[in-house]
Amino acid sequence: GFLKPSPAPFARVLEDFGLTPKCMLHIGDRVDTDGAGAAAAGCPSLILRKDFRSFGELYTILARHTDRSEAP
Repeated sequence: GFLKPSPAPFARVLEDFGLTPKCMLHIGDRVDTDGAGAAAAGCPSLILRKDFRSFGELYTILARHTDRSEAP
C-alpha cells in the first residue's frame, strides 16, 4: 500500500528483520524512486540500468564494493 519513494516499506523490512539501515542494500533501476526511497530510510542503494540482464554482472559489482570486514 505505499508508493515509491515512500520510506515506509524500507522501515517495515528493517523492523521485521531487526536490521539497521546500513545492513540493507536496495537494488533498483531509478534514482528518483528506488534511490530516493532507500535514502529516505537511511539505506544504501544500487541503481542498475533499465537494460540490466546479467546476474554475473551484479555479482561482480557487489563483490567489488563489499567490505568483507563489515560482514555480520
